[in-house]
Amino acid sequence: MKFLSSSGVPMKRFCSLLVLTALLIGTSFLAHAQTAGTASVQGTVTDPTGASIPNAKVTFTNTGTHTSRATATDGAGIFSLPNLPVGAYSLVIAAPGFQGYTRTGVLEVGNNIQINPALTVGSSTEQVEVQATGAALDTETSSFKQVIDQKRITELPLNGRQATDLILISGGAVTAPTGDLTGSKNYQSSTVIAVAGGQGNYNNYVLDGGYHVDNFTNVNLPFPFPDALHEFSVENNSLPARNGVHPGALVNVVTNSGTNQWHGTVFEFLRNNIINSTNFFSTAKDTLKRNQFGGTLGGKIITDKLFFFGGYQGTRNKQVGNATSYCIPTPAELTGDFSQQPSKTASRCGIASTKIVDPVTGADISATRKIPQSSLNQQTLNLIKYLPNSQADQYGLVNIALPANSTEDQYIGRLDYTWSARHSLFGRYFITNYNQPSYYSPTNILLTSTAGNSERVQTFTLGDTFIVTPHLVNTFHGTYSRRRDTRGPTAGGINATTLGANLYVYAPVDLRLNVTNNFSTGCGTCAPGFFNVNTEDFTNDVDYLHGKHQFAFGGEIIRTGDNTNTGYLFNGDYTFSGQLSGAKNKNVGEPLIDFLTGQMSSFSQSRAQQTTYRQTMFSIYGQDTYHFTQRLTVNIGLRWEPNLYQTDKFGRGSTFIRSAFDANQHSTKFPNAPAGSFYYGDAGVPKSFTDNRLANFSPRAALTYDPYGTGRTIFRFGGAIMYDSPALYTSQRLTSNPPFVNEIDLNGQFSFSQPWAGYPGGDPFPGVYPPNASAPFPTNTLYILMPRHIQTPTVNQWTASVQQDLGRGWSFSINYLGDHNSHLWLGRGINQAVYIPGIWTGPGSCGALTISPGVGKACSSTGNSNLRTVLSLANPVQGQGYSPTMTLISDGNDSTYSGVIAAIQHRMSNNFSFLANYTWSHCISVGDAPGDIALPIFEDSNNPRLDRANCGFDVRHIFNTSIVASSHFSSLHGIAGGVVNNWQIAPIVRILSGLPLNVTTGTDNSLTGQGNDRPNVINPNAVYTHAQIYQKTPGNLAYLNSAAFTTNAIGTLGNLGRNAFRQPNYYNVDAALSRTFPIHERLAFQLRLEAFNALNHPNFNRFTTTLSSGSTFGDATAAADPRIFQLAGKFTF
Repeated sequence: MKFLSSSGVPMKRFCSLLVLTALLIGTSFLAHAQTAGTASVQGTVTDPTGASIPNAKVTFTNTGTHTSRATATDGAGIFSLPNLPVGAYSLVIAAPGFQGYTRTGVLEVGNNIQINPALTVGSSTEQVEVQATGAALDTETSSFKQVIDQKRITELPLNGRQATDLILISGGAVTAPTGDLTGSKNYQSSTVIAVAGGQGNYNNYVLDGGYHVDNFTNVNLPFPFPDALHEFSVENNSLPARNGVHPGALVNVVTNSGTNQWHGTVFEFLRNNIINSTNFFSTAKDTLKRNQFGGTLGGKIITDKLFFFGGYQGTRNKQVGNATSYCIPTPAELTGDFSQQPSKTASRCGIASTKIVDPVTGADISATRKIPQSSLNQQTLNLIKYLPNSQADQYGLVNIALPANSTEDQYIGRLDYTWSARHSLFGRYFITNYNQPSYYSPTNILLTSTAGNSERVQTFTLGDTFIVTPHLVNTFHGTYSRRRDTRGPTAGGINATTLGANLYVYAPVDLRLNVTNNFSTGCGTCAPGFFNVNTEDFTNDVDYLHGKHQFAFGGEIIRTGDNTNTGYLFNGDYTFSGQLSGAKNKNVGEPLIDFLTGQMSSFSQSRAQQTTYRQTMFSIYGQDTYHFTQRLTVNIGLRWEPNLYQTDKFGRGSTFIRSAFDANQHSTKFPNAPAGSFYYGDAGVPKSFTDNRLANFSPRAALTYDPYGTGRTIFRFGGAIMYDSPALYTSQRLTSNPPFVNEIDLNGQFSFSQPWAGYPGGDPFPGVYPPNASAPFPTNTLYILMPRHIQTPTVNQWTASVQQDLGRGWSFSINYLGDHNSHLWLGRGINQAVYIPGIWTGPGSCGALTISPGVGKACSSTGNSNLRTVLSLANPVQGQGYSPTMTLISDGNDSTYSGVIAAIQHRMSNNFSFLANYTWSHCISVGDAPGDIALPIFEDSNNPRLDRANCGFDVRHIFNTSIVASSHFSSLHGIAGGVVNNWQIAPIVRILSGLPLNVTTGTDNSLTGQGNDRPNVINPNAVYTHAQIYQKTPGNLAYLNSAAFTTNAIGTLGNLGRNAFRQPNYYNVDAALSRTFPIHERLAFQLRLEAFNALNHPNFNRFTTTLSSGSTFGDATAAADPRIFQLAGKFTF
């Protein structure tokens, strides 16, 4: 059999392509994005008549380090200086017979500016000096870019001193629903931000020109603290061919360097609760005490040659979080007596349902609300002594505040060396350590719902710039990053066998148990785990100037590995939902009754999840920036970015072929596997279980037009096709397929005492690992599958904009950005249960269902979902090997985005900077990036288009304003000057319309086994309760009206669409007021007071949107922080 790539290229030819690519990289050291962390200047030198001046000497000097770059104009008077360091500069141009020309200003990261000086006839000893009042407009690219300089980075109030907050004020950016993209398996400061319609993990993060993405979920690695950063830029839509790997925004961050002058800071930021406000949902202030302290130092080792910069920040956080309400059994309920409980409207711990049955016997106990003693379960009763019983009120309500203590230490060091006028290099090392302890008390097991974490990230980047000739420059970056995260509970805890449950568990500590809407212990992200991601990145850019052409070509090689070992379900997951005391599919009863009788509606268990993924990503590109005239520039480029999918080192995983299932064909590697499943080692199955995508060609085009030739009015148009390199985590569960991890998810009715009672073959764990050819395969097991042919996620982008320099440092722009995302990877069920109406009276009475649910019982119920799946109905014996949630990683999904961003800016000058932008946009999709693909996400996997609706991060209106303004009046002296001068204000205002809300039922009334049912809307005009939410009265926190909805009927889908409703609007003002006290020459002390959420406006960010939650449905359950003050002191020199 000849194995072909997905594009039909034989593997022999593909290997030849790899060899050719390696040769290209070896000869020209190819690479990545806009030589990140740098800028470029180009232009044409003319005389007073407009004629070009050849052979004029052009010298660029960084005024901080006195390093220079020199070139000369060609025969057409054109010069170009690519890959320049950012910062303050002077540009000197000299030609015989003309006065000298000197321009000073600031180059920002990513700048591509054009300077076209007209020299004046005269003596070369005479000088014409020009002072740039702001950064020149970009005349080379069409993308929308926002640069945030060092002053704004250090002076704006950033909550937690996280630089990634700056992305949100750049325009078109929102915090996206995280799905499973961040959390205890990632570094704690990782963020999920959607920019201009891109998925929350589509952004490309670059630090000092080095790749700075956590490939586990494609979110950011942590950035250094603000005092260590020089500049920060966000650029998106229709980027040049230099940029690739991920199709979202390019977030380009540059760290500080040393200069010939010694400079540094010493700082401390303090928080406590003395003058803070109280959270909307709390009755008392938080107990936050946080210290952030450290300093920086930079300077010279050898004048004009060797420079250093270093810094440290420590964070010490001591806090007890906001109290969370739980409902635990009362003494009367422990005897089976629920008659004393009020309704949910009188107490959060009341009973919502009027129809209650005994889950063990099925007897109706609605009248007495009393469970017979014989129905109580001793094993679940054994958990009671571990609950905080002494803290509960008469109805079992207990409020528990979880500790949230943590420490973090960041260190950064950088060396810059100018080898010669043609050769310079730098090296930068950054390490950050974060630790959060876990908690446990033998009388309060509720503390185990927070994981303990020990995290470390290290990155090292080496950069080298070599000027081969004045018209040929080579730039290289090599980066290594390593992230390690060790997670788990504290010693001394318990597991299910401690309580007497009869099953095999893998760890002595870890109990993941949930009594719906009442209390829970442990959590999915609290289980013991180890996560390690290592990445090497090598990039190179070659820039060549030839006449009106500026050619660039290069490439990038990224090698990444993910080593994961997590006990996600290895001790079991036990759910008491209330369905069994609510007459099963007819209504939801009381979850505490299900718990006390030990009757679970769902139960899951697996082995530990293990992954050793390896992946190589590489790309090459070429582009030409052609200056047709001094007014018109065109940028055309092409990037080749094949997708070579990750492989597990040990070949774990499987693929599924439906035609083989129908033919009852089996694996030769694992003969006991159900029909249709095949493994690496079976004929024709690649180690990645899918075909590589080679034909990923990414064209880029941009046009910029300066209609007046002044560089002050720029029209831009552009388009691009870009590809995403999917995160390693996306298909992680592929390696969990049987017989490797054997995740078994059971729905129906199961006893906590004997969870595996009635399961064919009994408890399937631990089994034999690693599995051999005779490995058994359990039934009803979860499979996550890669299709044999899958497309790479693709984004088509287009943009049009106009930018105007208004003078005196002001500029204004209007930007249209559009994109279409195709081939989004989402989870689609391919073994959905089929609803069969009717009652079983004998063979044939339930259609294709051949296994009896019981005489007189419904053909379809949650308990027989696995018997009604597509595969089970086709082959009742082999089909039972696959669960109803068998999931295919589907590429047949898309999203669209249209947005308009209006921005006005005043660059820092005259002690004042200002940035404001307004975004109107609309995003539509069938789903959002979920992190790992673990289950189907669609309501009906047979018709995913039913889920086409607003994106989860669709925010129609975004308004941002940030200001840094200082008082420096040179006319004021003495006491007046001392009182009025050296004050500074720095507010950030952010206003957003509400994020979407998705309402589900929480029950499987459709009986499809997917668990994503949405309800019917019966009164669309009464969905919102509006103002009630702000009244802050008990029982009056409703935002959505439960009376406007009803659960979908059995066997049907609801009429409500996905993301149909909106959260309240978001309003926030952060502000900083500071006073600088000059001490001696360059030494000064700054005293700063910061207020986050200065107006103390409650911004609600979590709602109960599951209809089965009863009277709590629609309630706001959490709000962002209230007003919090922070005091800071900083010495600068």
